[in-house]
Amino acid sequence: MQKTITLFIALLFSSSLLAASVGDLKSQGVIGELPNGYIGIVSSSASADTKNLVANINAKRKAIYQKQAAKNDIALSEVQKIAAKRNFSKTRAGNYIKLNGSWVKK
Repeated sequence: MQKTITLFIALLFSSSLLAASVGDLKSQGVIGELPNGYIGIVSSSASADTKNLVANINAKRKAIYQKQAAKNDIALSEVQKIAAKRNFSKTRAGNYIKLNGSWVKK
C-alpha cells in the first residue's frame, strides 16, 4: 500500500513539474502552439531535453486526440483542428503561436 501511495505521489509531482516546465518554456518563448493541435519549438537553440519534452507532450496529445476521434466517430484531423483552436484561445498573451507558417506572439 505504501509503495502505491508513494508511486501515486511521485507521478502526481512529475505531472506538475511537466506542466510547470511547459508553461515556463512557453513564457520564455522556447515553445509555442501549432495550428495542428500540437506544440512546436520556436527557438533554434532548444536543448535536447526540450526537444524530448515536446515529443513526449505531442505523443500524449495525439493519443488523446485519437481517443476523441474514435469516440465521436470523426477524423483525427478534425479533432486536431478543434484542439488547435482551443489551445490558441487559451495561450497567454506574450506566448507564441504559429500562424501562416510564422511564429507570432499572441
